[in-house]
Amino acid sequence: QKVSDSYQNLYKSLVETLKKLGLETIESVGTKFDPELHDAIMQEETTEHEDSTVLEEYRRGFMFQDRLLRAAMVKVAINNSAPAGAAGSTSQAPEGSSLDEVEGEAPSGDGNAEEEGSSSPE
Repeated sequence: QKVSDSYQNLYKSLVETLKKLGLETIESVGTKFDPELHDAIMQEETTEHEDSTVLEEYRRGFMFQDRLLRAAMVKVAINNSAPAGAAGSTSQAPEGSSLDEVEGEAPSGDGNAEEEGSSSPE
């Protein structure tokens, strides 16, 4: 019991000190996906949430003095029933491409780039 209490006190003081120095957690769940702050590791089709909304956080992200320390690993909503006039189709392309890279669709393109790169030195 004493060891556990000592550990808890040490942990609390460490967290307080880091917060005073400028460490902040990135709030993700319920926010719009931001490739600068989030690493999308999963997508889920849903009609209950807006397109590109973060549904779950698998690993917390951190900022330190306004600099990204670690991006949050998240699951992102895909809503195919979004209104066509909402200009959502233009914002889906960059986000979709970054999500595809995480899910492994990009390596087929990278394989071609490696073949080109091996034939011509840069």
